[in-house]
Amino acid sequence: GAMDFGVVLQTNPPASGVIAMMQRAEEAGFSYGWTWDSHVLWQEPFVIYSRILSATSAMTVGPMVTNPGTRDWSVIASLFATLNDMYGNRTVCGIGRGDSARRVIGQPPMSLATLSDAMTVIKGLAEGREVTHHGQPLRIPWVRDGKLEIWMAAYGPKALKLTGEQADGFILQTAAGLWMLSFDLNVTMEILVVNSVIQGFAVGVVWFPITTVAFGTLDARHYAEASAIFHLLRNIGSSFFISLSIAEI
Repeated sequence: GAMDFGVVLQTNPPASGVIAMMQRAEEAGFSYGWTWDSHVLWQEPFVIYSRILSATSAMTVGPMVTNPGTRDWSVIASLFATLNDMYGNRTVCGIGRGDSARRVIGQPPMSLATLSDAMTVIKGLAEGREVTHHGQPLRIPWVRDGKLEIWMAAYGPKALKLTGEQADGFILQTAAGLWMLSFDLNVTMEILVVNSVIQGFAVGVVWFPITTVAFGTLDARHYAEASAIFHLLRNIGSSFFISLSIAEI
C-alpha cells in the first residue's frame, strides 16, 4: 500500500499554534500528527489532542512517546478511549520507557518488564476488554468498538525483541544515534551490528523516500540550491552525533 507520512511537534505554547500546524500538515498530505509527551518540559499533550482531532478530518494523533510511569495505566487507556469515542478511533499510542518525562521529575525510566505489562493493560482497556490491573480485574464499561494500536520506541536488543513480540508498530526516533552515545571501548559486536541494522533500515525506509518526495516537489532549476541546503543540514546532524560519540568513547 501507499506510504503514510507524519509530523512530530513539541507542545510549546501557545497550543493554538500546534493545532494550526497540525491542520496545515494534514492539508499538505501528512496522515499522522505526533507530539512529545513530557508534561513538565512542554504542555500536556492529551488536552491538545482533542482540539487537533476536532480541527482535522482524518489525521491520526498520538504521543511520540508516552510512558507507563507518569500516569496510571487506566488513565492512559481512558484518555485514548475517550478521544477514540469522540473522533472515531483516530489515535495511536506511542510508548517507551519514559526518559525525559521521568528524568525531569527525578525518576528513572521504567523497566522493560513494566513497559510490557503496561502495553497489555492499556491496549486491553482501551479496546474494551477485561484486564488485570493492580492485582484485580478491571474493564472500562463504556468502551464500544474501541481500537488502539501500540507503537513502541526501542533501540536496544531486548527492547527490539519486545517490540516484535508485543507492539503493533515500531518507533525509531533517531534511536541509533542516541544509542551510540552510550558506547564505550567495551561495546560488543552484537551491539554494533544491531545499531548498524537500525541505521541501514532508517536510510532505506525513511531517508531515501523523504529525499525523493522532497526533491519531487521542486522545480528542476532549484535542485542545486536545494541539494546544497539538504546536505549541509544532513552533515551538521551527522557531525553532531559522531562528535558526541567520539567524545564519549
